[in-house]
Amino acid sequence: MWKLRASDIEHFRNIRPTTHEIGGILSFDTDGYVSEQKISAGGKCRTASGELLANATNCSVQHYDGPCVFHTHPRANRPSSGDLLSSIQGYPRRKKNIIFTPLGVWVFSPTPKLAAAMSTYSATERRRQVKAWRYIGHMEQADTQADRCRGMQQALHNEGFDNQYIPYKSVTTGTEWPL
Repeated sequence: MWKLRASDIEHFRNIRPTTHEIGGILSFDTDGYVSEQKISAGGKCRTASGELLANATNCSVQHYDGPCVFHTHPRANRPSSGDLLSSIQGYPRRKKNIIFTPLGVWVFSPTPKLAAAMSTYSATERRRQVKAWRYIGHMEQADTQADRCRGMQQALHNEGFDNQYIPYKSVTTGTEWPL
């Protein structure tokens, strides 16, 4: 079983840019702890204070792929509908998806049932599903931005995602979380 230690979380919290996303893969040692990271950076899309740049067309990062991927969000404190779709597209090779946000860490993956169902969807059904996830995100936006994430966690669970949220305020020296 893979685990994130407080020191891993603090590392990514400290290197998380406010102007663009970074992302990559994490490797784990035989005890399940992070042993290596490969990182890529996306293009600048926000000012240092977090405002979207006028010429920004894409605020994502193309990164390495593997069993455990991660990326950061400069401003949003939740997975996007695109993040959710990407987790399904990467399944079953991609076992865990991690997002380091301004207020905490999201860890999620689709259930096998959801991944199987989505594989039968037409392009139109898939587009509608992503729009439904986008709507959920917008409905939960005010709460997630205030670090009240239970509603979003429940919504993701109801949609077929295994997920957990680790607020930075709960990260103390010596703590760790199974993924």
